[in-house]
Amino acid sequence: MMIMAAVNTGFNMVRLRLLASDRGKDINFKPSAIFTTNDSYVNAGIVLSGAFVMWLKSNTPDLVVGVVV
Repeated sequence: MMIMAAVNTGFNMVRLRLLASDRGKDINFKPSAIFTTNDSYVNAGIVLSGAFVMWLKSNTPDLVVGVVV
């Protein structure tokens, strides 16, 4: 799960760069950039919570990220 979230975050960064180059040409680009940014934040949270779960040997970080999302 952590690996796929990290890969998805990388793809989201590529998408954001592509969207930034076409900014202002269509009304649909801004919402798409917002959704992609939010998806990147969630994926980063998944990676961090997974790392904390492995480090602390507790499911609490995963529950906290799940509630925040």
